[in-house]
Amino acid sequence: MNMKFNQIIIIFAWAVFLFASCSREITLQNGLSIRNSQVIKKSIYQLNGKDSIHQPVIVIEGEDIVVDFQGTTLQGSNDKPITSPDQFYGLGILVKGKNITIKNLIVKGFKVALMAVETEGLILTHCDFSYNYRPRLFSNQEREDVSDWMSYHLNEKDEWLRYGAGIYLKNCNKTQISNCTITNGQNGLMMTNCNHGLFYNNNFSFNSGIGIGMYRSSSNRIIYNKLDWNVRGYSHEVYQRGQDSAGILVYEQSNKNIFAYNSVTHSGDGFFLWAGQTTMDTGQGGCNDNLLYGNDFSHAPTNGVEVTFSRNQIINNRIEECNHGIWGGYSYETLMLGNTFKNNQKSIAIEHGQKNEIAYNLFENEALGIHLWSRKEQPKDWGYAQNRDVRSIDYQILDNHFKSVNLPFQILGSQNVIIKNNLIENTVEMIKKDSTNTNLVFEMNDATVLFGQNEEKWKKYAPTFNDSLLKSVKFINAMLSPTQLRGRKYIMMTEYGAYNFQYPILWLRNQDSTGKLFFEVLGQDGTWKVKKFKGLEKISAVSGKLPNGFTAELPKSNISKIDIEVEIEYIGNQVVSPFGVITPKGKPYLFTFKKYFLPIQWQVKFFDYSPTINLAENPQALANILKSKPLKEEVKDRLEYKWWRSIGENLPSDYFVTVAEGELEVEDSMYEIGVTADDGVRVYVDDKLLINKWELRDMQYDESQHYTTKINLNGKHKIRIEHFEKTGFATLMVSVNKL
Repeated sequence: MNMKFNQIIIIFAWAVFLFASCSREITLQNGLSIRNSQVIKKSIYQLNGKDSIHQPVIVIEGEDIVVDFQGTTLQGSNDKPITSPDQFYGLGILVKGKNITIKNLIVKGFKVALMAVETEGLILTHCDFSYNYRPRLFSNQEREDVSDWMSYHLNEKDEWLRYGAGIYLKNCNKTQISNCTITNGQNGLMMTNCNHGLFYNNNFSFNSGIGIGMYRSSSNRIIYNKLDWNVRGYSHEVYQRGQDSAGILVYEQSNKNIFAYNSVTHSGDGFFLWAGQTTMDTGQGGCNDNLLYGNDFSHAPTNGVEVTFSRNQIINNRIEECNHGIWGGYSYETLMLGNTFKNNQKSIAIEHGQKNEIAYNLFENEALGIHLWSRKEQPKDWGYAQNRDVRSIDYQILDNHFKSVNLPFQILGSQNVIIKNNLIENTVEMIKKDSTNTNLVFEMNDATVLFGQNEEKWKKYAPTFNDSLLKSVKFINAMLSPTQLRGRKYIMMTEYGAYNFQYPILWLRNQDSTGKLFFEVLGQDGTWKVKKFKGLEKISAVSGKLPNGFTAELPKSNISKIDIEVEIEYIGNQVVSPFGVITPKGKPYLFTFKKYFLPIQWQVKFFDYSPTINLAENPQALANILKSKPLKEEVKDRLEYKWWRSIGENLPSDYFVTVAEGELEVEDSMYEIGVTADDGVRVYVDDKLLINKWELRDMQYDESQHYTTKINLNGKHKIRIEHFEKTGFATLMVSVNKL
């Protein structure tokens, strides 16, 4: 009896010990390493990251670990007077190992919130990695600044990390991420060399770069995610560039992935697929056999779907109000089936495609339906063209419905194209073609076609997307709510990304020919009233309920100079500020609209110089160059140059110098002078050198360079800009803003 009793006591004590060990909560501290299952004491931990992105605050490492953070917040970048998210630094959490589960975690204020390396079977669920690093954008409503462009073309050495991320995965197979949020950063989820993952029910929206990015990653399933408003480089009806932002980015040999039932609207590209540099150089490989099914890729500034140099399936998607519905340059054996295209400039545009099939799609209210073409020659030093057939050849375009499309078909320089049995209604012109086409079949394409006479045909041809997972997991409806404002007019770019409807904003919608300004007040339900304003007159309303608006005029006394400031008080629902600060429901929230433009009469001169002169290493050589006769002189009220080729007719595109001089008169205040330049630039105010970047641009990446300086000014001042360009793309853009 005693032995049995003792055994029972020992077992009971061991059980109590195990229960206590498992239930004991631990606190976070810098340098903590978690190597077994833990429960974290819920709190807000302000722990600063390191200057190096490879030195984390917390490490989670091991096998078969579950870490429940219970809603804990890990907040970085606390030790500096940080006023904007482009100053966030460091890595929050590093994960390594196998079968690690992390749940109920909030991380913000870092360059990268969570990074996992060489981890198999990672599970992240109910985590929030919002409000981490995102750079300031220098484009505005009036003009694009090319320094905002990005390049994701290379990630062999983790080059993507320079942009930060909510989650960064490297060499992580069988990852599962669900019910996580990443918003108001630059990049959401970025992965390289990650296969067989599952990503569902996530919200990676309102980032200024990428929602989900994949590099050398295959056989993943991305389904039922919200990936809206991942965008930059857009001003409604002014410019539509995208600047390589995208809801979904798929690069460099990423194959056999499934993208289904995601909402990917209002992003630079909805879906952006590029085969990769390997394919460009050799003609081999690609991003092949990916399936895009049942997604909404609408309202992209550039392309709803871009798929190039690859073979894929695009089925049953909604693609509306994009520049191009599908851009498919050099795509081959690609199926475009059962999609809905509405209100795009061009629905499908493909240069040098081969063996593509376009069937059972609806095209409505389009300027141009399907555009196929080829160029006469390919670059002789381009590996892809030298190793592949790049003719525009072998198309089947069957059983589509064109409704109110101005021009359904434009076919140029193409061979073996069959266009048959399409229903075309209310068109201006059926088809444009030229003599370079061969074997173009165009028949039975009119209103007499009994379109859809075999409605089940295409469903059998491409059955509804089915996955065993659909039966075992409860998915969200990722599509935009019917009450959500949608359309490209609601891509409203601020200094740090797209407006996200979580806070009130005063938006200058447009200015008519008489100079009248039209403002919108947008946000959650509530009331607004103007507290104070300057630089406007004849305001039509100073209070109201959201959404609302008013008109105003610029003072007639100084219409060329703009110095507007409006402060508004909002009372209504909870407000989440652009940087994540919460104002409770019913509490007043103040927000401000500012717009400043100072016209400067710039005297601009251009000079050429010899390629033998290295201006970057010999800045004094400029004095001799400026003694020569200018190639060109002009007067400008703003410096906003972007030279893709020459600086003018019969003038050079390389090896030139720009000198711009002007005079400004301002009231006493602090001012920020900004300049985007490629290559070298110097900025002087009253002969004082304020910006000195007299150097060749770093060609490691594609971005141009932007530089700023702050200075107190009052009265009249002289400003001088010196700039030189060696080779390639050139730009010189200057701004003066009052702080």
